Amino acid sequence: MQRQVGNEIVPLNFYENTGMIYSGDTPLTGGKELSSVSFRGGIGAEVREIFSVDKLEKNQTAFFASTDPTTHVTDYAEASRLQKASPVHLVGIDTQNTYNGTWGTESLWHRMFKKDIQAHHSLLERLRLKN
Repeated sequence: MQRQVGNEIVPLNFYENTGMIYSGDTPLTGGKELSSVSFRGGIGAEVREIFSVDKLEKNQTAFFASTDPTTHVTDYAEASRLQKASPVHLVGIDTQNTYNGTWGTESLWHRMFKKDIQAHHSLLERLRLKN
């Protein structure tokens, strides 16, 4: 399927757009995880988010691409064009939100015998939202 990621329209295997609004005395606790397991043809990447909030306005896009579009293409020029236009290895969560509480993200990527990339972020926010 063709979807917009950033400023480009690219082919993806998975695409999800979610909107959520919450306000309550009991904290809303949850999370989301996207995994691309390398031994199943993926890239060995994981993206996780966790949150515990009492107020939340969220618009989120999650996406995943791990298909080589040139697998069955024999024309070199066409294969080159498809390769440049396609994010063969891509996993991501793009979140725009306002919240009171704690929000954390973690991303991991491992390429055997090449590199490991890890990032951890945790934010505590107390924002005044107008009623």
